[in-house]
Amino acid sequence: MNIRNVLLILTIVLLPFEGTILSLPLVFALSLLFYTLFPDESTLLVVFAAGFVLDILRIIPSGSTLIAMAAAFLIIFFWRRLFETRDLRVALGIIFVCSFVYAKFFDYSANVLVYCSIFVFSAAVVSYLTKRKSLW
Repeated sequence: MNIRNVLLILTIVLLPFEGTILSLPLVFALSLLFYTLFPDESTLLVVFAAGFVLDILRIIPSGSTLIAMAAAFLIIFFWRRLFETRDLRVALGIIFVCSFVYAKFFDYSANVLVYCSIFVFSAAVVSYLTKRKSLW
């Protein structure tokens, strides 16, 4: 099973948990990582569908997560174009900042330590995958 399918399954599995139990923007952060690793139209379609379902499950105005995702995607896209970088550490930093700002706007938990631990774990996973040459 390749990384794209694992991220897709993980996004689908996390939707009901974030919509009901968790108070962390895991689907938002995972969708940004998904777009960073695979920036194509099918990824955008899957991520926007997940964002729409998340809006419905969280009972917030439909499309608000989509607007935040589109803004974050534009930031990542222009950052990559402007500096022509493929370094995932920079992308992880952008994902961290974008998801923290998203959490502040949409009433998620505001504990910075929790966000740091999540992104240290995701950075470890990404560095492991790049060392194994599974990415790029």
